[in-house]
Amino acid sequence: GSILAVVNGDGSAGRSMAPPLACLFASILATSDLPRAQANVTRVELINVGMPKSGSSSLFNFLKCATLLRASHWSCSGDEKRAQLLGASRLSARRCGPCIRSNVINMRPPFEGCGDYNAYTQLDFSDPTGLDPTGLQCTFPQVTFLEILTAHHPGALFTMLTRPSDDWESSVWRWKEPLSPASFYTRFRQCNLPYLPLGLDHNVSLTQIYDYHTAAVRTYFARRTELRFFEGDIRINATGVGLAQALGLADPAAVAARCWRQVNKNDVRPP
Repeated sequence: GSILAVVNGDGSAGRSMAPPLACLFASILATSDLPRAQANVTRVELINVGMPKSGSSSLFNFLKCATLLRASHWSCSGDEKRAQLLGASRLSARRCGPCIRSNVINMRPPFEGCGDYNAYTQLDFSDPTGLDPTGLQCTFPQVTFLEILTAHHPGALFTMLTRPSDDWESSVWRWKEPLSPASFYTRFRQCNLPYLPLGLDHNVSLTQIYDYHTAAVRTYFARRTELRFFEGDIRINATGVGLAQALGLADPAAVAARCWRQVNKNDVRPP
């Protein structure tokens, strides 16, 4: 295994960075103390560990277009069409994040009962109502359970799609869940994670949160060279080519031209 590609917007190769806070990496590794149950029957081929509003819709769209993988986006209901029709704000119990968290707490494989999928393109969940002062309804498995995800699925391709953090911050400020009064920033403030502390101060830059996570994931996979990791900038076609290559698809350039595009740019549907 190896870091397959890091594609930046300027076409240059990326480089690993140390997390700005040492506790971030320690928080991820602390989860390795949990017992590990038997792996899933369904083979998980791809797990996206990037942040929301950072290309998960584009990745989901690419997989549906270019592969035969059964892919989940934010819903782990087993019925993606029904989930999209009902709207995410009515499906918190069917979101992937709560399902994964429940499994980890109860010492089960992370994706057990979370749908019969080969690919998971968005793992996180935060309460769309904005009425969760405890932070208990917020879960980011790609932050707190990364070690467990890689332990159970060492053969999967782990992906992180990126964009300029200023652009990401603007998208987070604008976006609201359909039928929900809470902005995504409000929901972030209710999380209680290593770099999403409960009651996040309004003066804390969202770009800092994004950069912390990007750095932590890069460092983790730079140290775990036996794992497969792909990082790419969502704005450029080279990312589609790199994804196709990482997935072993024939004629990657043609696949990217047909299937890679930045979707959900108008912030209408869940990221």
